[in-house]
Amino acid sequence: MENLINYVVFLLFLGGLFSLVLSVIIIIAKQEHKRSIERERLKVVQQQNPEAVGDIEAKLNDSFEFRKFDFWELLTIWGLQPLFIICFVNLFSAQGTIEVIIAFALTIFIILHEFWTGNQYSKNGWYQFFILVLWVGLFFTISYRDNILKQEKAKTEQTTIDNDKQK
Repeated sequence: MENLINYVVFLLFLGGLFSLVLSVIIIIAKQEHKRSIERERLKVVQQQNPEAVGDIEAKLNDSFEFRKFDFWELLTIWGLQPLFIICFVNLFSAQGTIEVIIAFALTIFIILHEFWTGNQYSKNGWYQFFILVLWVGLFFTISYRDNILKQEKAKTEQTTIDNDKQK
């Protein structure tokens, strides 16, 4: 287990996760503030003309601008941006074929996610689970690779030190 989890990579992923959750909380708070302002405006209009407004909550939910956001849906929609940044930050510290392939595949998936699958499937539980598995899988992959590269570097340095001592 020690070889699987790298503390620096863990902190990098934790920072990405916190930034994602904070962004989603801010988006939901701003949307709720907008909804409350529109709700108050509709209550005033409803007092003057009740038939024109109808059910205020239904009217707010039917409107795209004032709809109520789902926390998990927003996490899914916004979930790949921090992961993308983490993968590219990792490219600078651990350059290898696997890291380049992961970054390239993630780039293609992000394009698909942003233009098609994110809006279409973000409410589905299986897609949300897939994004979660992607986060966890990339965490363990990057963490394991980082540990392996550090061990190889330490072995190389030790071999160099041993060779220098023999001379």
